[in-house]
Amino acid sequence: MKRKRMSAVVTLLATGLAVSPAVAAPTAAEGKARVGADWAKQSITFTAAPGQLNDLHVVPMDQGDGVRRIGFRDSVPLQPGDHCTYLEPGVETYVVCELPTDSARPDRIDVFLGDGDDEIATSDPGVATVSGGPGDDTLHAHTAHTVRGDAGDDMVMGRVVLDGGDGMDHLMAVDGDQFLWGAGATT
Repeated sequence: MKRKRMSAVVTLLATGLAVSPAVAAPTAAEGKARVGADWAKQSITFTAAPGQLNDLHVVPMDQGDGVRRIGFRDSVPLQPGDHCTYLEPGVETYVVCELPTDSARPDRIDVFLGDGDDEIATSDPGVATVSGGPGDDTLHAHTAHTVRGDAGDDMVMGRVVLDGGDGMDHLMAVDGDQFLWGAGATT
């Protein structure tokens, strides 16, 4: 009798597995964060890949040979675009981008961190915009003109325009005249 039950259970399990849909194994973040320069616009854009938890540092490096170098160091792999390269071969978490020094336009660096609980620290004066995206972000963007926390409970620090977005945000401005916005609850 035990033999018949065991046979029936095995048959049911095998049949159930054969007709159930395959479930993909969880994967790492899709792709890499991308950073590239556009010399015609005197700009650099950093865009995080979906699902990444970024811990990005944007730092000024050196200047010479008609270009200024800006470093992007993150905790996740980066993909260098135009006018950008890895600081060292095989180290995919540090990219250096170049902007020409003879342009009449000011430098403009825009950072889009996307989803997840991201962090950023900026010390380059060319940072124009930092957007945290959905998630509980910590944005130490002291040199950025505009800092947006977007959805989530964010810590937002910047130079001129601070927008917490939805959520319970903390906005911290540096000395001077700032514009502060927040859509979350107030106490």
